[in-house]
Amino acid sequence: MAVARSMAQREFVLSCDKELPPEEQTKFFVIPLAGKEDAEISDLASQVNKDVFIEQEFEGRKVRTPIAAGYFEKRMRMVMKCLVGCSNYKDEAGNEIDFSKLTPEERYSSLYPEWREELAEFIESLNYPTEAAVKN
Repeated sequence: MAVARSMAQREFVLSCDKELPPEEQTKFFVIPLAGKEDAEISDLASQVNKDVFIEQEFEGRKVRTPIAAGYFEKRMRMVMKCLVGCSNYKDEAGNEIDFSKLTPEERYSSLYPEWREELAEFIESLNYPTEAAVKN
């Protein structure tokens, strides 16, 4: 029996906080991308920019391979769209940050790049069935 994908809000804790007691962990609240949004954002990552290359050595010669230009933009849009709240997230002065008062761009910018990547990977994982869903 197939089980439909849940669009429910999920809680995510960054790897740097997992060893902390639960009351000290920052919790981020995310929602999965809707199907249409996922398709639109995924299209960004499939576009190849003919002017952006990775240069590699292959069999004694340099090979230039064009790369997908939208990879980072896709991840940015996923986080901006799906990150809907947090708890125990503080500014430099130790004050709780009220996500409801921030724009999606401000929320995204408040995160360190490695945190953005962790969140993007978690959000992307929500597009795949869990082991429990597959077994049903």
